[in-house]
Amino acid sequence: MQDIEDTGYPGAASASKSITVKLPKIVPKDVEGFKTTYEAHVKDREAQGIPPLPLDAKQVQCVVELLKAPPAGQETFLLELLRSRVPPGVDDASYVKANFLRRIVVGAERSPVITKAQAVEMLGWMQGGYNVQPLVEALDLDQELAELAVTGLSRTLLMFDAFYDVEDKMKAGNVFAKKLMESWAKAEWFSSRKGIPDKVTLTVFKVTGETNTDDLSPAPDAWSRPDIPLHALAMLKFPREGITDASKQIAELKKKGFPLVYVGDVVGTGSSRKSATNSILWYMGDDIPFTPNKRTGGFVFGTVIAPIFFNTMEDSGALPVEMDVKDMNMGDVVDVCFREGVVKKHGTDTIVSKFSLKSEVLHDEVQAGGRIPLIIGRGLTGKAREALQLEPSQAFRSMKQPDVKVKGYTLAQKLVGKACGVAGVVPGAYCEPSMGAVGSQDTTGPMTRDELKDLACLGFSADLTMQSFCHTAAYPKPVDVTTHQTLPKFIADRGGVALRPGDGIIHSWLNRMLLPDQVGTGGDSHTRFPLGISFPAGSGLVAFAAATGVMPLDMPESVLVRFSGKMQPGVTLRDLVHAIPYFAIQKGLLTVEKKGKVNVFNGRVLEIEGLPDLKCEQAFELSDASAERSAAGCTIKLNKEPVIEYLKSNIVLLKWMVAKGYSDPRTLARRVAKMEAWLANPRLMEADKDAEYAAVLEINMDEIREPILCCPNDPDDAKTLSAVQGAKIDEVFIGSCMTNIGHYRAAGKMLAQCERQLPTRLWIAPPTKMDQEQLTKEGFYAIYGKVGARTEMPGCSLCMGNQARVADGCTVVSTSTRNFPNRLGKGANVYLASAELAAVSAMLGRLPTTEEYLKYHTELGKNEAQIYKYLNFDQVEDYSDVAAMVQDGEAGSCVAPCKASTGRAALVKTPTGRMRTTIVLDKQQVVGSGRKDSRGRGSITPHSAASSRRMTLRFGVEKGAQKQEPRTPRKAAEKQEDSADPGLVKSEPEATPEEPRRPDVEMVELQRQLDVSCQQKAAMENQLEVAWELVAELRGRLVDTLEQGKQSAESEPATVVRAGKKENGSQMQTAQGQLQPTESNSRLVAQADALAVASRAAMDAAKAVQRAKYQSGIAALPWSSSRLAARMTHRPGGPALCSLLSFL
Repeated sequence: MQDIEDTGYPGAASASKSITVKLPKIVPKDVEGFKTTYEAHVKDREAQGIPPLPLDAKQVQCVVELLKAPPAGQETFLLELLRSRVPPGVDDASYVKANFLRRIVVGAERSPVITKAQAVEMLGWMQGGYNVQPLVEALDLDQELAELAVTGLSRTLLMFDAFYDVEDKMKAGNVFAKKLMESWAKAEWFSSRKGIPDKVTLTVFKVTGETNTDDLSPAPDAWSRPDIPLHALAMLKFPREGITDASKQIAELKKKGFPLVYVGDVVGTGSSRKSATNSILWYMGDDIPFTPNKRTGGFVFGTVIAPIFFNTMEDSGALPVEMDVKDMNMGDVVDVCFREGVVKKHGTDTIVSKFSLKSEVLHDEVQAGGRIPLIIGRGLTGKAREALQLEPSQAFRSMKQPDVKVKGYTLAQKLVGKACGVAGVVPGAYCEPSMGAVGSQDTTGPMTRDELKDLACLGFSADLTMQSFCHTAAYPKPVDVTTHQTLPKFIADRGGVALRPGDGIIHSWLNRMLLPDQVGTGGDSHTRFPLGISFPAGSGLVAFAAATGVMPLDMPESVLVRFSGKMQPGVTLRDLVHAIPYFAIQKGLLTVEKKGKVNVFNGRVLEIEGLPDLKCEQAFELSDASAERSAAGCTIKLNKEPVIEYLKSNIVLLKWMVAKGYSDPRTLARRVAKMEAWLANPRLMEADKDAEYAAVLEINMDEIREPILCCPNDPDDAKTLSAVQGAKIDEVFIGSCMTNIGHYRAAGKMLAQCERQLPTRLWIAPPTKMDQEQLTKEGFYAIYGKVGARTEMPGCSLCMGNQARVADGCTVVSTSTRNFPNRLGKGANVYLASAELAAVSAMLGRLPTTEEYLKYHTELGKNEAQIYKYLNFDQVEDYSDVAAMVQDGEAGSCVAPCKASTGRAALVKTPTGRMRTTIVLDKQQVVGSGRKDSRGRGSITPHSAASSRRMTLRFGVEKGAQKQEPRTPRKAAEKQEDSADPGLVKSEPEATPEEPRRPDVEMVELQRQLDVSCQQKAAMENQLEVAWELVAELRGRLVDTLEQGKQSAESEPATVVRAGKKENGSQMQTAQGQLQPTESNSRLVAQADALAVASRAAMDAAKAVQRAKYQSGIAALPWSSSRLAARMTHRPGGPALCSLLSFL
């Protein structure tokens, strides 16, 4: 993670001075009409009671142009826009601002309202990203500007490798660099901020009962989450006890003159969405200087605060405190005495409640502006003190590790220990485990993108980061369509894996990418790995984990759930899921009542034993539901056999993804290699026999003889079928991440017994497109259609409630994850149940009796093994054959499938830039290089001894793909240069704004173009192949001719053909000496001219697939021609091009 080009290793201190960003074009009309357009936008937002949106890159460009010669009377208006309405970090808008201010500082631009000193001061408030390098350079300017640069950089935490530039300046004798280093070492960035006061007076805004994140950030409004003020208008929009119009009530309470505190019995259960935190902070937090539409600070008190919500509040600089709140009421004014740990009625000594902070470090987190800034800032201070050869800082509260003598570790404690490089981590200990996998989905993804920009992240350090589009694909709003178009590239540019709309649910895919015994996280509360362990988080912490590769964690305690006995007839795995809250209620470990709520699982890791032979897909059904227990995470003890089976299948799927052109192929290939390495020596960690748990829940499956449901509208309210039988059902939903292909087969077999249209509305939404395809092949979609079911696109469908919804006030049986009020539909009453019970309920129009249910379920037992057979991709030819085209240790994307008389074949592009044709013959691979002609026919010469004869191929378009004309190689965009001052950044105008570019932006852009379609990729690769051949041929002719020239003119220097690079492309020039002006040599020069364009395209294509992958915060060096040449030596035509490059 970095804000400028990393040098590849710590301390190298030679950061790149050229970051390229593409910007939208502006014309005079845009500038002239800017004020009118912007004021109209402000007026529209004021009507809603919210501030205008932050400026985008095009708007900032207009402001910049106007500031060069501001119209009379607009000086203050324009200056304030530039100062306060531009987002920080590596947003395109911040680039425009930073570059303009830099140019003022160095004298390349002038503005009558911005002096050089003001420009440096404004740069100093931009937090990090594009402002860092101009400030570092300002340390070498005159005293006034250098002093201002020191002030700005002293509070800038996102320095990353620019730190080493400052260190080098200090070592070279720059007094301002030393002063800055000393400021960091003293942690003045921290000490200059206000901490938690001894006493603060607050007005209580109380929401009784349970406040879940659906209440604070309703799913139907998910589209507006990145727009924090607008989304906050939806907070508590559904009326409830004591809440009618939340925003008006909040405004009335603020008239009392004190800050507000959010108070609730149970707060923050449910989803991991940071938007819930953002909404509270928008009403009750503090503005961040010169950062538009974001707030920090604030207070939340709750008898129980859900762990993910608690952590997200920490990350945002708020103070969450668990305490008894029964004596606090709406509108009360209270004095919170942090030194004493009590809450009193304002102006009295009457104690309302007592509390203690979860950790003393919370004081530092609030003072630093959040847990993430504290972590980054502590690291910066530590590096500065090390550079100055000082002892470790005493400015921060130490993270006290529990003084516990451990007899043995639980599985979770061992997994986290492995990720930290130790044997185990005891409960209460602070640690920062490395992240094996990070997931992001599309309703939180835009917020995660904003957080990554704020962190100045240009490359992921987590080993695998994946983005899905499962929550918005089925019914996208215009803003969702934009997300679908822009977010995949943003993720892929940073080395992440981007799925496609329609692929399916995040968890069903991310689980397929997991390695055993690893730790991960995700921006969805149901990121609960069936292998290893995951700790779901809000988008801010997810961004931090993806960018840095680690995640802060206070190790939770564990609760052991141990199953024994055997599953009884008719009982499904979903019933065992619901048995956990059911048995916990019986044993007093869980209550349904919200006041004085008891929940033994809250904030702890749920560790499950007793079901070791579950398939990994089944295991996820149990781990997934730990979210509804408000558990911090979940582990499941499995035997090696199902894990081995799962990984073998997943390797084929990931290779299939590579062959189908999914990005990032190198990330996928790396994960495949690690899976194969594990399979070579399969070992799974286990809990120690003497491990200690906070509680143990024993569940005897012999006692479970009928289905268990969760009643409306609480996933904790578990009851047996016989207790609720007969309830009328209006709609049924079979879908969500809690399902797999077996559930749809089982439901289909039951529905096949129905000879009429269903009396209910039945929704069917498989989790992935692979499930959908297989179910279609097996004829189940015909059954669904026969009974009148509504089949949905693979994805989340009804589960979150932001897409299609059930009818208002109806009663529903659902296989979804949770059933909070108003989630699936307004006023809907939702039972959670198995797919099998849901199917029977759909046919009967009511909840059946146990006897009725068992009668239907008996039919499944006749063919149970086939019904509950899971997708093993290594046994599915459609996947295994395509995956076979990707060689071990080498990723590639399928450019054009083809048919050979002797087997299947395809033209494949590999990340090393090589094009290869793979033929599958009776499960045996034959690899060769080949070409196709204008008629779509071609041949290959095998590289393997397995076959020595040439084979005729017929290249074709994949099924469903459109034929397109071949594309010509992309010409380099004309760059804008500042001849007087080559400074930090250069820009390229473009019609539409794009995300900030990494230094290898041309490589990334070409990769994006190559990924447009299979046919377009085929055309590009054919040109690349031609280029290699032309290079080899011409190089030989060049050598021959040069040799002849030497023999014919011994005293005359031989001619060397050189490639001269200009901004508008490449052209051939002659240098010292000239060849004899023969007709042959003239043709040679003409061919050399043609070669220049082709070889340039070839090199661009090769560079595109050599994109640097950031690991552990260290970036790979950008490829120069010489480095590129070194990588080409083993490619077809590579040695010839290397020789040519030696001339060039």
